[in-house]
Amino acid sequence: MDFEVIETDKLGGKWRQEFAVIRNNVVFLRGVGDGQIYRVMTATVGNDVRGWRLCQDKKRLWEAASRLAKTHNLIGEVRDDTMGRKFIALFEMMPDNSETKETFTKFFESQMIEFFSIYDSLDIESD
Repeated sequence: MDFEVIETDKLGGKWRQEFAVIRNNVVFLRGVGDGQIYRVMTATVGNDVRGWRLCQDKKRLWEAASRLAKTHNLIGEVRDDTMGRKFIALFEMMPDNSETKETFTKFFESQMIEFFSIYDSLDIESD
């Protein structure tokens, strides 16, 4: 894997778990969870404290997220964050009691691998 999933507290502490999906100090996706449900979305901010920049190729980011959502019948809905910034809600995961952490993690990682595969294959010029 050429990306990392790192726990953060960037979103203000409303969620029990918050994480960023980063590659080369660039934030592409964010996730939040409360132990019952986990949500993954395109990132709207970087992290100045950690030196992470927000992905600047928004067209490519959104196209990769949209394609991943469409391929797997995921949410793929455009929403606003608390500051009014647009993001794409990719998917929600609700592990049930019979689902092991390993199974859950493998699903998430497979989605991230596919996201970056799509992202890397796109040839879209930014504005």
